[in-house]
Amino acid sequence: MSKRIFLIHGENDYLIYKDLKDRKKEFEKNNIEFHELQGSKSLQFSQIYESLASTSFFAASSNVIIRDLGERNSIYPFVEELIDFIPKIESQENEIFIYHRGKIAKNTKIYKAIDKYGEIKEYFNPKDEETISVIKKSLNIEEGAAKLLVEYSNGNLFSIKSEIKKLTNLNYKSDYKITSEDIEKYCVKMRNSNEVWGIGKNFIDTLIEDTNGSRLVLIEEFENNIKNEVEPMQILYSLYNYVLSFIKMKRLIKKGKGFRECLSVGYFFVKDFFNKSDSVDEKRLYEINSLLLEYEYQVKSGLIDDVNGLRKVILSL
Repeated sequence: MSKRIFLIHGENDYLIYKDLKDRKKEFEKNNIEFHELQGSKSLQFSQIYESLASTSFFAASSNVIIRDLGERNSIYPFVEELIDFIPKIESQENEIFIYHRGKIAKNTKIYKAIDKYGEIKEYFNPKDEETISVIKKSLNIEEGAAKLLVEYSNGNLFSIKSEIKKLTNLNYKSDYKITSEDIEKYCVKMRNSNEVWGIGKNFIDTLIEDTNGSRLVLIEEFENNIKNEVEPMQILYSLYNYVLSFIKMKRLIKKGKGFRECLSVGYFFVKDFFNKSDSVDEKRLYEINSLLLEYEYQVKSGLIDDVNGLRKVILSL
């Protein structure tokens, strides 16, 4: 008997999105009816069942696409009912496709049920060598330049695809190869945003490690950002967002919330710092938050220079 329910999940958002986009195109091309539902907390199983049952007079079947199931198998009210329903869908013509950004653990009920009665596809992040190979197929580019593009994008395929579109304009001459200098010149925005995002994470690592070596790395990173003409306010907001996220996570943990219940703060943030939540005192986080707010106020009031002011803030942390 053919499979009727499919789970598409994994760590690579781009490939999951592409799979969804390609599937919808295939449905439209073959005139297959489908209903797309957003897997929010308000989604009820009755909506899924009604969508499966609402096949038009002219369609042989009505498939359902559910986007973003959720990290925890019981996070949405419909999941338990869906698990009970999965064995019954084998006898129907309809199909259910569940798209989830992030991995769903193999020990969850929803994973086990779909693994038994349906099919599961997991998308992993490609290795740098694989991404470089794809870039070289898309662009006439030097090896070093392709490596630099991957480095600046932090392997994010959405960013890489966007930059490839932009860089194709440099290949107007068939014999011209894109160089590392071109990447430096034309991909500066992507590089800067990646560096700015990274300084917030490294700042939290510095608070956790609390060593002179980690502080020196943070100061060096700040100076490199300034050298690359990154706006001090962007650096500030990266620091500020990470401090606030840590405070929010500590509050949830204080209330007895576990890893999965803290994911609302941000999957990657919680993944990196959940087990390190006791490493930074909450009072210290509030002091740092006040310091950053005071810096922002003084800069916007014209009382201090933005670069030297932020330099002093980082040196004082």
